[in-house]
Amino acid sequence: MNGRLSAKLIAACRNITWFLFNYVRYGRAPLALQVPPLQMVGTPRRRHTAIDAVRDYRVAETARHDAVLTSQMRVNIGTSAVQQPVTIAVDVSGSMTGNAIRLVQNEVIRFKKECVEHPILREKLIIQMVSFGGTVNVAPFSSIGLFEPPTLSATGDTPMAEAVLASINQIQGHLAVLTDVAQLETEVPLFFMMTDGASTSSSELMHSAAEAIREIERAGRGEFYGFGVDERAVMALQPLFVRPVQNLEGVDYHKFMRIVSQSVKHVSCRKIGERRDVQGIIRGLLKGPQQ
Repeated sequence: MNGRLSAKLIAACRNITWFLFNYVRYGRAPLALQVPPLQMVGTPRRRHTAIDAVRDYRVAETARHDAVLTSQMRVNIGTSAVQQPVTIAVDVSGSMTGNAIRLVQNEVIRFKKECVEHPILREKLIIQMVSFGGTVNVAPFSSIGLFEPPTLSATGDTPMAEAVLASINQIQGHLAVLTDVAQLETEVPLFFMMTDGASTSSSELMHSAAEAIREIERAGRGEFYGFGVDERAVMALQPLFVRPVQNLEGVDYHKFMRIVSQSVKHVSCRKIGERRDVQGIIRGLLKGPQQ
């Protein structure tokens, strides 16, 4: 027993002597003793904590999000840190055949040009174009600068409720992408819908669409505005909307698109904390002279 202890002491003294020799001569411990768990010289190695793991995860997620933005979303967001989503839903049913559908097409093109020339809208406005006639076509959200007005053609019946539900689904999906993936802020989404006739949607779908609008309005997550070209169209739309549906009093699609552009400008250019009154802007444009 004493022999073993003596041998261990001798070995320990030898190691200490070897360590001191290397440290004095080379300024470091011998390689045999530079094992991380011993940490005999220098700064102790820090443990990899749970906070480090969270940080590493966030770095990885940020890289993934950046890759998603680069590959898929460049066209779908503006350059501003605050985005203004706007949906324009237009009736392209069979009753719009001829001059009416051409007027709508021209006004959408004019709307894009006007917004692109506006210093604030060209940075923060993102557009979703929805057309409903026979079927519902929902174009994905696009920054106004890269927005391509779809070619509209008039055909079929008037699926109003389906258009509302499809629009809401797309709005909610894109908002999730903007806030969770792109980590951007958004203004309250605005929805503008125009029709020249009665709905052909089932009563069940009309009820579902109306409830969806009411739920979003109550939560402050969207504002919905409806327009009819005459009293019949207004009565057809009103069951869907919380706010009064406005009568365009004639097939004046320039008036409708001007209302949309002026409302968007009013909301997007307001000062912080300023109360916005889109309904007031709409009433004023309907009563006042049109440019």
